Amino acid sequence: MHLKIEFFLEKTLNLNMKKSKYSERQVFGILKEQAHGKSVIEICRNHNITQGTFYLFWYGKFGYSKSA
Repeated sequence: MHLKIEFFLEKTLNLNMKKSKYSERQVFGILKEQAHGKSVIEICRNHNITQGTFYLFWYGKFGYSKSA
């Protein structure tokens, strides 16, 4: 039952999502900036994105774990 709900939500969310204006390469570049010590606020300001978008990049590329 739980698996069916997850599948339904995943299909629904994927159909309604806009295409990203950033390529995968650009997203990795943005995420790398944080690894080099820049703050999320500064990164967002430089790339004209919200903090929510930044974290969507993170979770979209790496799942929910921040551990390396």
